[in-house]
Order: sequence, then C-alpha cells, then structure tokens
Amino acid sequence: MVGLFALSACLLVNNSATAQTYSAPYDIPRFQAFMGECKLQGPTSSTMATQQELIDGFTNSNFYVADGDKVAFNQSGGSQRTELRDLRNWDLTLNDQQLFGRIDIVQQTCDQVTVMQIHDDANAGNGPNKPLLRIYKHQTKSPVNHIWAAIKTDAGGDATTHIDLGADPGGYFDCEIQLVGGNMIIKFQGVEKVNMDVSYWDWPSYWKAGVYLQDNGEATAHFDELYEGSGGGTGNSAPSVSITSPSNGATFNNGDNVSISANAADSDGSVSQVEFFVNGSSVGVDTSSPYSINWTIGVGSYDITAVATDNASASTTSSVVSVTGTSSGPATNTYVSAIVTGTQGAGKGKKHGTATVTILDNNGSAVANATVTGTFSGTFNETVSGSTDSNGTVELVTSSTAKGGVSVNLCVDDVTHASLVYNSSLNVVTCAGASARLGGPLDEPKKDVALGIYPNPTFSSFTLDIMLDKESFFDGRLLGMDGRVLRRIEPHILSQGNHQLQVDVDGLKKGVYFFEYTLDGKTQTSRIIKR
Repeated sequence: MVGLFALSACLLVNNSATAQTYSAPYDIPRFQAFMGECKLQGPTSSTMATQQELIDGFTNSNFYVADGDKVAFNQSGGSQRTELRDLRNWDLTLNDQQLFGRIDIVQQTCDQVTVMQIHDDANAGNGPNKPLLRIYKHQTKSPVNHIWAAIKTDAGGDATTHIDLGADPGGYFDCEIQLVGGNMIIKFQGVEKVNMDVSYWDWPSYWKAGVYLQDNGEATAHFDELYEGSGGGTGNSAPSVSITSPSNGATFNNGDNVSISANAADSDGSVSQVEFFVNGSSVGVDTSSPYSINWTIGVGSYDITAVATDNASASTTSSVVSVTGTSSGPATNTYVSAIVTGTQGAGKGKKHGTATVTILDNNGSAVANATVTGTFSGTFNETVSGSTDSNGTVELVTSSTAKGGVSVNLCVDDVTHASLVYNSSLNVVTCAGASARLGGPLDEPKKDVALGIYPNPTFSSFTLDIMLDKESFFDGRLLGMDGRVLRRIEPHILSQGNHQLQVDVDGLKKGVYFFEYTLDGKTQTSRIIKR
C-alpha cells in the first residue's frame, strides 16, 4: 500500500479570540509535537540548535516568537537559511502521514525565498540530494509576488517544473501538499492546484520549513501553525479565515458604521459560520458568504478578529486587525506636534540656528497662518516669530550666526491664531535641541550607525536609511499617541553597510506618531508627521 505524506503551510487552529504570549517557539503548545522531532539549521545546512536545545527553549534573532504565539524565521545574505529539519525520514512504503502549517511572509528583500521543502536524505539512500518540492515566493518573476511550487520531474532531480499557485494575499496563506498513491496534490487557499504522478521519487526523504533565501537579501516568515496528523487525509482540517475589511490601522470617526468583512474557506468540507469579535466580545455572526457584519465604532482603540467554524466544528481565529475611533467635530485648539532644530549657511563658514515647528489642531490637521514665537538657547540666544504655511510648519531662523560646533535649542513660547486657542498641554514637544557639528577634521572617527528618516512629514510611507559600521541587531515599532504599536519591523540582524527599510503609514489618520527603534540594545525614538 502506498502511503500518504503531506507537507503543508496551513490552518491556524485557535479556539479563543485572544492569544497567550510565549517566550520561546517550543513553549507554544501547538508546535511542540512536530518541533520536538526537529533540529534547526542555519545559516547554512549546519545545526543552529539541536533537537534537545529546541525543546529546552532555544531562541535567537533568527528564530523567535512573534505576535505572542507565532514562530518567526529570519535570515539574511545569499543562499542562507533558518529552517526546521525533520529528523524522521519517510518513503513510499511507510504508513500514512500528514503535516499542516500556516505561513505569512512578512518581509522579503531577496527575489526568491523558499518556505517549505520535501528533500531527500542522501546519507540514508542513493538519492540526488535535492528537493522534490520547494514552495517559494518570487517578487520579480511574472506574475510578481506569487507563491510558486518547484517540482522535480525525474528521479535524478535534473528537470524542474514551476507551477504558479496564486498571489500572496499579503497575510497568512494556506497551502496543503500531499503525497497520495504516488501522486502529489497541492492545494493553495483550499483550491487544488497540482495533482501529478511522483512515484519515481522513492528516496528516503524528510520535510523542512522556515526561510531559505535563493539569492542575496533578507526574509522573515511567521508560522501560525505546524503540526502532524495521520491517516490518509481522513482527519478534519480546520477552515482558513482572514479579515479583508477594514484595513489594519484604519481610523474612523466616533459613531461611524464600520463594515467588517472576512474571507473564509474549508479545504475538506464547508464553513458553517463566521463570528466577529471586537476586543474579545462577539458583535455578530454570518452564516453565508460573503461574510460580513456592520458595527458602530466609538472613541478608542479596537482589536477585531473573525472566527470561522466548519461543518465538523473545527474553528480558526484570524489575525487581529486594529482600528481607532476618534472624536469628531470642529477644531478648537492648536498644539506643537514637532520641533526640528538645525542650521542654515550664512557664508564664510558661518551658520544661523534654525528650528522647524509644526502646528496641528486637536483633530490632527495642519494649522495655517498661526504665529509661532520661540526662544533659542545654547549658542544662540534670541526670540524669533514666524507664521505657519499650509502644511502647518514654520522655520524660525536666528539673526545671529556662529562658526564651528554649535548647540541649537528652541522652546516655543506661544502660538496665536485667529480662531483657534493654543493649548500647550496637548504639545507633543515644547522644547527641543541638538548639537550640530560644523566642519571638523577629515579623520574624525565614524559612529557605529547613522540613521535617517525621510520623507518626514509623509503622506503614505517613510524610509529608514541605516548605515552600519558593524553587524547590528535591529527592530522597530511605529507607535500611536497612546503608545499602541501600529506597525512593526520584526527583530533581525542587519549586516555592515547600508540598509533601506520602508514603513507604510497609508490608512493612518493625519497627526503625530513615534517611531521607536532598537539597535544593539539601545532604543531611540523619532517623531513622524503623517499628512
């Protein structure tokens, strides 16, 4: 009897709307059965962590817990990997087996990253030491940003066919791969995409999961599920579900009617219902596709999830979508949202002190024609006034000049406007200062890191331009005024040299945000203005 073997990236099974937070990947109960049979390889095929080390709670910047209860794999470089390698081989004479998982490729700068493999074990047989199957994402191959299957079509592993499975949905995707009766069946998002004879592949083989970069760059993948089943595909597979509307980070006015929609599918049955939750409380159920409900938002932050249940009572909880409700009505107050100090050339090596001040109203909109008065201190000691432009900014410039290293500080004393009242208690910042080195010896030692953020203010995204003199550990978070994390760059190692990372702020309300980043244990915060 020919057995069933399955390699999958599928199906979050979670019966509660809130997830517990864990410290190490093996601590997460739903991963223990499978992970306990694996070792971790990286950054090459060498062992990064043994089977026992994984069980004992191994974690590092390449293998860690993300979002409280997901397993994250990260790697950078060319042909580098961080992968779980199953220590158990299988072949076409063993009993039926299945393996399920679910994957979100959250970051990718390389062209191609592999997240799943079936590979032969050349140490246990006479195989070609090649993968029968690779599931990978390609960013430049047409159609771009699709998930592909690379399948060896001969026993020697010399010929390969590449099959387009479908577009990366931009979140968790389901992909079920089975070997049944000599055939390999691949289902993507619950739809069968491949059914082909692979009976020629009779080598002892095993499966791998994680990230394996096929070219130079970096990639991070989150696994939401990874577990083994048994018995020829007779077990029930949980449904898949993802929220399609609203978008994560969306902002609404108090009292708005918000439509919450979700996609749900079941690979081996049907979806019975989708129930929607806001901050853990049910707000509605829909029993037919398209799945959606209407909900009235208040003031504050809200976490939305959807739970899909199939005809066999298995359920899956979606990833969280966070939205914000704000008070509406006419603006009444102004406040200082940002102060950036610097210098302006005055000729013959002299510099003026400058300060760019941004004024917003209590609805987060830019305020034009506001008169800002501020006092410089440090090298310059004078009071300067100016009027804001349509973007709510004004550049205050000292009349005096200085040479060499200078210290430029400014405190806003007052803001006046024809119809709005200045409320300094709302200020994000009232005083700001920085030392600006002008000139200096050519052999002055470089700092370990230089980081720029642009454009700032921005309308849709900003770029982190990072220059490193040494390899450094980095992670970053975009925070709202209430301290809630709105965007995240997952922790990873950056190599020496220049790196550019983009942060999307499209969909966020106009106003002030904070980007908090950590480099080698040192945390700093920069203000971001969203137009």
